[in-house]
Amino acid sequence: MNRIMIITTGAVLLASSFNASAISEAYRKQLARSGCTQLTDGNGCDSHKTRAENFPPKNSTAPATPAATAMSGPAAGVAHDLDKKVVGKYQGQAVDAMITDGWKRLNTRGTKWSKAGFTAEFDINTNGQVMGTVVHPQ
Repeated sequence: MNRIMIITTGAVLLASSFNASAISEAYRKQLARSGCTQLTDGNGCDSHKTRAENFPPKNSTAPATPAATAMSGPAAGVAHDLDKKVVGKYQGQAVDAMITDGWKRLNTRGTKWSKAGFTAEFDINTNGQVMGTVVHPQ
């Protein structure tokens, strides 16, 4: 009887001493280096890049790009239509909307798109939400 108790206690102690985690320590460090989480990795955040590459600083003092200032005519109309579909949505939802609307993805992050002679780019905040789109003719 004592032998069974000792074996059972030893098995319980041995089983409880292992650290069960959902991700490896190497992957955890990779996520910390990149600024990604398990949810955002592969959904707009690349765990193989650094935090600075994934989240470049927004320089509000930089001059406006020609594409941003030249949005008029058909490009402005396309941007307005896209904004209605994607602004305020998280990047994954916006990607789904773009695919449904027939846009072709131009980069792996899903932030640059092409359709009918136009190129569209998402302006995404650090929370992963689309703040607007910039559209220009190709």
